[in-house]
Amino acid sequence: MRKTALALGRAFLNLVYPITCYICGEKLAENKGLCDRCLSKIETNAFGIAACRYEGVIKEALRLFKYKNAFSLINTFSRLFAEFIDRNIDMRKIDLIIPVPLHPVKLRERGFNQARLLAQPIARRYNVPISISNLIKVKYTKPQSGLNRNQRLRNLRNAFSVKKAGPLKGKKILLIDDVYTTGTTVNKASYALKRAGALEVKTLTLARGI
Repeated sequence: MRKTALALGRAFLNLVYPITCYICGEKLAENKGLCDRCLSKIETNAFGIAACRYEGVIKEALRLFKYKNAFSLINTFSRLFAEFIDRNIDMRKIDLIIPVPLHPVKLRERGFNQARLLAQPIARRYNVPISISNLIKVKYTKPQSGLNRNQRLRNLRNAFSVKKAGPLKGKKILLIDDVYTTGTTVNKASYALKRAGALEVKTLTLARGI
Protein backbone atom coordinates (compact mmCIF):
# COMPACT_ATOMS: atom_id res chain seq x y z
CA MET A 1 0.00 0.00 0.00
CA ARG A 2 2.75 2.42 0.97
CA LYS A 3 4.72 1.69 -2.23
CA THR A 4 1.60 2.30 -4.29
CA ALA A 5 1.02 5.63 -2.54
CA LEU A 6 4.62 6.68 -3.13
CA ALA A 7 4.41 5.72 -6.79
CA LEU A 8 1.20 7.72 -7.18
CA GLY A 9 2.82 10.65 -5.42
CA ARG A 10 5.80 10.59 -7.76
CA ALA A 11 3.52 10.33 -10.78
CA PHE A 12 1.56 13.37 -9.59
CA LEU A 13 4.75 15.39 -9.05
CA ASN A 14 6.01 14.43 -12.50
CA LEU A 15 2.73 15.60 -13.96
CA VAL A 16 2.83 18.96 -12.15
CA TYR A 17 6.61 19.39 -12.30
CA PRO A 18 7.78 17.30 -15.28
CA ILE A 19 11.38 16.08 -15.33
CA THR A 20 13.18 17.60 -18.29
CA CYS A 21 16.56 17.41 -20.00
CA TYR A 22 18.90 20.08 -18.65
CA ILE A 23 20.13 20.93 -22.15
CA CYS A 24 17.13 20.93 -24.49
CA GLY A 25 14.15 20.78 -22.12
CA GLU A 26 12.70 17.53 -23.48
CA LYS A 27 10.54 15.64 -20.97
CA LEU A 28 12.22 12.63 -19.37
CA ALA A 29 10.63 9.47 -18.02
CA GLU A 30 13.25 9.32 -15.26
CA ASN A 31 15.53 11.82 -13.57
CA LYS A 32 18.72 11.06 -15.47
CA GLY A 33 19.70 14.63 -16.37
CA LEU A 34 20.02 14.40 -20.16
CA CYS A 35 17.80 13.00 -22.89
CA ASP A 36 19.15 10.33 -25.25
CA ARG A 37 19.41 12.82 -28.12
CA CYS A 38 21.66 15.20 -26.15
CA LEU A 39 23.62 12.29 -24.74
CA SER A 40 24.34 11.06 -28.27
CA LYS A 41 26.00 14.40 -29.08
CA ILE A 42 28.76 13.82 -26.51
CA GLU A 43 31.97 12.59 -28.13
CA THR A 44 33.19 9.85 -25.83
CA ASN A 45 36.47 8.00 -25.37
CA ALA A 46 38.34 10.82 -27.08
CA PHE A 47 41.46 10.67 -24.91
CA GLY A 48 43.31 8.12 -22.83
CA ILE A 49 42.58 9.79 -19.49
CA ALA A 50 39.14 11.30 -20.03
CA ALA A 51 35.72 9.88 -20.80
CA CYS A 52 34.80 12.63 -23.29
CA ARG A 53 35.74 15.91 -24.94
CA TYR A 54 35.13 19.13 -23.02
CA GLU A 55 32.83 20.75 -25.55
CA GLY A 56 29.18 21.23 -26.46
CA VAL A 57 26.71 19.25 -24.36
CA ILE A 58 29.19 17.93 -21.78
CA LYS A 59 30.70 21.39 -21.23
CA GLU A 60 27.27 22.89 -20.56
CA ALA A 61 26.23 19.91 -18.42
CA LEU A 62 29.31 20.32 -16.22
CA ARG A 63 28.64 24.03 -15.85
CA LEU A 64 25.09 23.33 -14.68
CA PHE A 65 26.33 20.59 -12.35
CA LYS A 66 29.01 22.74 -10.70
CA TYR A 67 27.32 26.12 -10.56
CA LYS A 68 23.56 25.44 -10.77
CA ASN A 69 23.33 22.35 -8.52
CA ALA A 70 22.06 20.11 -11.34
CA PHE A 71 22.89 17.02 -9.30
CA SER A 72 20.73 14.58 -11.27
CA LEU A 73 23.33 14.88 -14.05
CA ILE A 74 25.52 12.60 -11.94
CA ASN A 75 23.50 9.71 -13.41
CA THR A 76 24.64 10.63 -16.91
CA PHE A 77 28.22 11.28 -15.80
CA SER A 78 28.35 7.90 -14.04
CA ARG A 79 27.19 6.16 -17.21
CA LEU A 80 29.88 7.90 -19.28
CA PHE A 81 32.55 6.99 -16.74
CA ALA A 82 31.43 3.34 -16.64
CA GLU A 83 31.51 3.00 -20.44
CA PHE A 84 35.03 4.42 -20.53
CA ILE A 85 36.35 2.42 -17.57
CA ASP A 86 34.99 -0.88 -18.89
CA ARG A 87 36.93 -0.36 -22.11
CA ASN A 88 40.14 1.10 -20.73
CA ILE A 89 40.83 0.41 -17.04
CA ASP A 90 41.13 -2.88 -15.17
CA MET A 91 39.54 -1.86 -11.87
CA ARG A 92 40.69 -5.12 -10.27
CA LYS A 93 44.15 -3.54 -10.23
CA ILE A 94 43.01 -0.37 -8.43
CA ASP A 95 43.39 -0.37 -4.64
CA LEU A 96 41.97 3.05 -3.85
CA ILE A 97 39.98 5.86 -5.48
CA ILE A 98 40.78 9.45 -4.50
CA PRO A 99 38.95 12.56 -5.77
CA VAL A 100 40.99 15.73 -6.27
CA PRO A 101 40.19 17.84 -3.17
CA LEU A 102 39.07 21.46 -2.94
CA HIS A 103 40.60 23.96 -0.55
CA PRO A 104 38.34 24.33 2.54
CA VAL A 105 37.48 27.92 1.59
CA LYS A 106 36.40 26.89 -1.92
CA LEU A 107 34.49 23.93 -0.48
CA ARG A 108 32.52 26.25 1.81
CA GLU A 109 31.81 28.62 -1.08
CA ARG A 110 30.56 25.89 -3.42
CA GLY A 111 29.04 23.61 -0.81
CA PHE A 112 30.34 20.39 -2.38
CA ASN A 113 33.37 18.90 -4.10
CA GLN A 114 32.39 17.96 -7.65
CA ALA A 115 35.26 15.45 -7.93
CA ARG A 116 34.01 13.63 -4.85
CA LEU A 117 30.47 13.42 -6.27
CA LEU A 118 31.91 11.99 -9.49
CA ALA A 119 34.14 9.50 -7.67
CA GLN A 120 31.57 8.02 -5.28
CA PRO A 121 29.44 6.18 -7.91
CA ILE A 122 32.62 4.75 -9.45
CA ALA A 123 33.73 3.41 -6.07
CA ARG A 124 30.31 1.83 -5.50
CA ARG A 125 30.04 0.32 -8.97
CA TYR A 126 33.46 -1.34 -8.88
CA ASN A 127 33.56 -2.00 -5.13
CA VAL A 128 36.82 -0.08 -4.63
CA PRO A 129 37.52 1.85 -1.39
CA ILE A 130 37.43 5.64 -1.64
CA SER A 131 39.46 8.09 0.41
CA ILE A 132 37.99 11.58 0.71
CA SER A 133 40.05 13.09 3.52
CA ASN A 134 43.67 11.95 3.22
CA LEU A 135 44.70 14.00 0.18
CA ILE A 136 44.05 17.65 1.04
CA LYS A 137 44.49 20.99 -0.68
CA VAL A 138 46.41 23.24 1.69
CA LYS A 139 46.90 26.25 -0.55
CA TYR A 140 44.09 28.51 -1.76
CA THR A 141 44.75 29.07 -5.45
CA LYS A 142 43.45 31.23 -8.26
CA PRO A 143 41.33 29.54 -10.94
CA GLN A 144 43.63 27.84 -13.44
CA SER A 145 41.67 29.09 -16.46
CA GLY A 146 43.31 32.11 -18.04
CA LEU A 147 46.79 31.32 -16.68
CA ASN A 148 49.71 30.32 -18.88
CA ARG A 149 51.73 27.17 -18.21
CA ASN A 150 54.30 28.77 -15.90
CA GLN A 151 51.60 30.63 -13.97
CA ARG A 152 49.64 27.40 -13.54
CA LEU A 153 52.71 25.63 -12.17
CA ARG A 154 53.46 28.44 -9.70
CA ASN A 155 49.81 28.68 -8.73
CA LEU A 156 49.67 25.02 -7.68
CA ARG A 157 53.16 24.69 -6.22
CA ASN A 158 52.88 22.92 -2.83
CA ALA A 159 49.08 23.09 -3.10
CA PHE A 160 48.43 19.45 -2.14
CA SER A 161 49.47 17.44 0.89
CA VAL A 162 48.80 14.03 2.44
CA LYS A 163 47.67 13.72 6.05
CA LYS A 164 48.68 10.08 6.60
CA ALA A 165 51.15 8.34 4.32
CA GLY A 166 50.62 4.86 5.76
CA PRO A 167 47.33 3.98 3.99
CA LEU A 168 48.84 5.01 0.63
CA LYS A 169 52.10 3.08 0.71
CA GLY A 170 52.31 0.56 -2.12
CA LYS A 171 48.79 1.36 -3.34
CA LYS A 172 47.61 1.70 -6.93
CA ILE A 173 45.39 4.76 -6.94
CA LEU A 174 42.80 6.10 -9.37
CA LEU A 175 42.68 9.90 -9.07
CA ILE A 176 39.36 11.44 -10.17
CA ASP A 177 38.64 15.01 -11.34
CA ASP A 178 36.04 16.70 -13.50
CA VAL A 179 38.07 18.38 -16.28
CA TYR A 180 41.61 17.91 -17.59
CA THR A 181 42.93 21.05 -19.26
CA THR A 182 46.74 21.15 -19.10
CA GLY A 183 47.10 18.44 -16.47
CA THR A 184 48.72 20.71 -13.88
CA THR A 185 46.17 20.01 -11.14
CA VAL A 186 46.18 16.23 -11.42
CA ASN A 187 49.96 16.14 -11.88
CA LYS A 188 50.53 18.10 -8.67
CA ALA A 189 48.02 15.95 -6.79
CA SER A 190 49.64 12.78 -8.18
CA TYR A 191 53.06 14.02 -7.09
CA ALA A 192 51.85 14.46 -3.51
CA LEU A 193 50.43 10.91 -3.50
CA LYS A 194 53.62 9.40 -4.91
CA ARG A 195 55.77 11.26 -2.40
CA ALA A 196 53.61 9.68 0.30
CA GLY A 197 54.44 6.22 -1.04
CA ALA A 198 51.75 5.40 -3.61
CA LEU A 199 53.03 2.79 -6.05
CA GLU A 200 51.05 4.07 -9.04
CA VAL A 201 48.59 6.90 -9.70
CA LYS A 202 46.26 6.75 -12.70
CA THR A 203 44.25 9.84 -13.59
CA LEU A 204 40.67 9.78 -14.84
CA THR A 205 38.58 12.85 -15.62
CA LEU A 206 35.12 13.20 -17.05
CA ALA A 207 36.25 15.53 -19.83
CA ARG A 208 39.38 16.88 -21.43
CA GLY A 209 39.81 20.18 -23.23
CA ILE A 210 40.69 20.07 -26.89
